[in-house]
Amino acid sequence: MRKITKKLTHFIYITVLFFCASTMAQNQTDNWQLLTTIDGVEISYKKGNCDDFETLFIKTKNTTSESLTISLKYDFSMDGESIGSGILSINGLAGQTELFSDCITGPKINVFDHLSIFDESTVTLTIIKN
Repeated sequence: MRKITKKLTHFIYITVLFFCASTMAQNQTDNWQLLTTIDGVEISYKKGNCDDFETLFIKTKNTTSESLTISLKYDFSMDGESIGSGILSINGLAGQTELFSDCITGPKINVFDHLSIFDESTVTLTIIKN
């Protein structure tokens, strides 16, 4: 009886650990903020850090069946003056796919210490169908 109780305890412990790990992984993917959806392309972002620099990670989701080229224009302003701008381009995003960024790969914007001034209204999205 003691062996059965011990095995059951181990099973419950492992199940709880698995549930906690999957919940933590789900929470990490759920902090994406939808920026816009245009012509079947969803652009989301989340704030984070890479090498102690504030970073905007970008996620693109192409819900169409076509391959697309996407350009994301951004501008950071403080007191009406631009302090940083640029264009991120994603070429040949296949239909029905998602592209996530992290510190190593994918589209991201290093904003140093200016993440607090990120304003979604300063982002322009251009989609080019291949």
